[in-house]
Amino acid sequence: MDPWDGGEALSLSESHPGVGVVTDDVEELPEVREARARGWEPVSEAPLWCFLPAVWPRAHRAWTPDRRIRHSTYSSSDGTTGRTPWSAWTYADVEASQNAILAECGFPPRPFGRLWFVRMAGPWPSVDGFLSDLLRDWAVHHDVLADSELADFTRSRVRQAFSV
Repeated sequence: MDPWDGGEALSLSESHPGVGVVTDDVEELPEVREARARGWEPVSEAPLWCFLPAVWPRAHRAWTPDRRIRHSTYSSSDGTTGRTPWSAWTYADVEASQNAILAECGFPPRPFGRLWFVRMAGPWPSVDGFLSDLLRDWAVHHDVLADSELADFTRSRVRQAFSV
């Protein structure tokens, strides 16, 4: 079974499919604020956690289209700086980097253009708290981060947290 199957598209009143939002920060999206108000937390975009939605229980993960128009910052030799929207190549390159990490961890490529959300269960007040505890426990015996062992360790801890 594809680990990316399942997890519903969030039905949000603030969703505006096809309308881009000029921002690099997910927290600036109205749908993220609404999802947070409903108990959903956006998954970190750090490469370390790119596999997280794939190991999270389907009933506790969801997604919404990523409407962000992201930017790169540039500076020129004359001292001017500015921002320019990402090109299609840049989006593809970022996605390829994430998918390479996923492949190293034993996962298929993730669906393109989604913001993933998860809900926490158990004694942790937040996903960040859960992941902080998980990394602390992981670091006791390991020094490598994004690899298949961390993905397996995370999957095991998620199952314990949700008693799956």
